[in-house]
Amino acid sequence: MKTIFVVLGVFSLSISNAQHGANELYRSGEKYNSTVYQLNNTENQRVTQTKNEAVYRIKILNNVKTDAYIVTFGLIQEAKSVKECNAKINQRIQGFKSAAKNLGIKEDEMYVDFITQNKIYDYVSETQGSQVKLNQVDAGFEIKKNVILRFSNRVSFDDLVEKASDFEIHNIIKVDYVNLNADKIYEQMFEEAHKLLQIRKNQMSKHIEEGSEDEPTIQISFVALSPTSQYKNFQAFETSELSYSNNSRYSDKHVIRQEERKSKTFYYDGLNPQGYDKIINANTPVVGMQYVMEITMTYRKKQ
Repeated sequence: MKTIFVVLGVFSLSISNAQHGANELYRSGEKYNSTVYQLNNTENQRVTQTKNEAVYRIKILNNVKTDAYIVTFGLIQEAKSVKECNAKINQRIQGFKSAAKNLGIKEDEMYVDFITQNKIYDYVSETQGSQVKLNQVDAGFEIKKNVILRFSNRVSFDDLVEKASDFEIHNIIKVDYVNLNADKIYEQMFEEAHKLLQIRKNQMSKHIEEGSEDEPTIQISFVALSPTSQYKNFQAFETSELSYSNNSRYSDKHVIRQEERKSKTFYYDGLNPQGYDKIINANTPVVGMQYVMEITMTYRKKQ
C-alpha cells in the first residue's frame, strides 16, 4: 500500500505571543489568526505527496526598512480672481520648497501637481418682513495643487511637517514607501528559500519512491506590501446604556443626548508571523515594507 503524505506547515519560529492583552481587543468584526486556522488552511501545506507527484512549498517573510518616502501635501487657495488665487498659492508653494531645500531635499525631488480650478459660491441673506431670503452669489475662485516630495531617512518627517504648517499646508494626502534595492531583496529571499527547499526535500526523500523527474517544475511568487495598506483602527471606551423616549403624548419635555468625542486609535498591523518558514528581520520594531516570497517545487513521476 502506498502512503500519501500531507505535511501542514506551522513551524516553530523564534517569535511567541505572550499572554498580554491591550486596547486592540476592542477591535470588532474581524477574525483573529489562530493556530487552528493555520492548521486548517490549505495555503499552509508545506509538503504534499501523491503517487504521481511530490510538491514542496516554502514561504518567507522579510521586514525591510524603507529607503525613502514620497509624501504628497495638498494646498487650497481662494481669491476673487484666478490670477490672484494662483499668485497666492504659488507664493506658499515656493516658500515651502525653499524650506524643504534647507532640510536637504533637492529640487529634482520635488514636483508641483496642478489639481483643479473651480468657481466658488456663497450665500447672502435678505430679510423681508417675516421672511428670510437666501441668495447664492459668486464668491471667487479656488485652486488646488499638490506638492510631492521624495526624501530619504536622513530628513526628519517631523521637521518637514512643521515647515509645511508655516505656509498653512496642513493636508498630508498620502505617504508612499520606497525601497531602492528590490532586486537584492529578491535575491536574498530566493537563496534562503532554496536552502529550505533542499532541507525539506532531504527530510522527505526516504518516503519518496524512485522515478521522479530530476528537474522539477518551479513556481515563484514575490509580493511587496506597503505599510499604507496595513494600518487598522479601533475605539476603546466603556459607557452606560441609556433608554429614553421623546413622546409628546406623555410629556412636554424632550431629552437631548450629547455624547463626548471619542478618539480613534490607529496602529500598524503587519502580516501575522504564523505560517512562514522563515522571517528575516523578525524582531525589528521599524514600520517598513514587507516582502513575501513563496516557492512551489513540483516533482512528477516519469511516465
